[in-house]
Amino acid sequence: MDPIPLLRSAAFWPVMPTVERLGLPTQRLLDAAHVPDETFDRPDLALPERIMWALFHELREREGIDDIGFRVGLGHRVLDVPGLAGPLLGQPSLLALLRAFCHQLRGHSSEWNFWLSRTPDGVMFCRRASPIDVGEWPIEQYGITYMTDLVRMSAGPNWFSAKIWLMTAESQLR
Repeated sequence: MDPIPLLRSAAFWPVMPTVERLGLPTQRLLDAAHVPDETFDRPDLALPERIMWALFHELREREGIDDIGFRVGLGHRVLDVPGLAGPLLGQPSLLALLRAFCHQLRGHSSEWNFWLSRTPDGVMFCRRASPIDVGEWPIEQYGITYMTDLVRMSAGPNWFSAKIWLMTAESQLR
């Protein structure tokens, strides 16, 4: 039997300000995704990652917000997630910052892996999500905004990627 992918509850914290700004029924959405009440009291609580994906699924499917992952990601910074700011602040280069993030995230998720891969032109910043059956596109959107925000921390707020490659099974994207 495969282990259950776990995620620290701090990852949920940036979602709620966006939900509230949109005027959505917060408690109904949390209940539908089975998000425990103590999620917002304890940033280090380990929860099944599927709960986060289910929350994004509820926001996309039931509320009809196709870009909810982008909205949540753009509504805060990576440094706003409890437990991430300390190790990331003051890194001397973009490469050091990305390495610190990849390392730090290992303590925040058992499956949401980020890594750097060398290419002939430089380095690719990569992410692999767990094989969860709901919410994949909003989670991809959320991951993209995290990755972009990290690069902007070093490259400047006006930096935009010339290219973003997504590798996914075509049938999974709707």
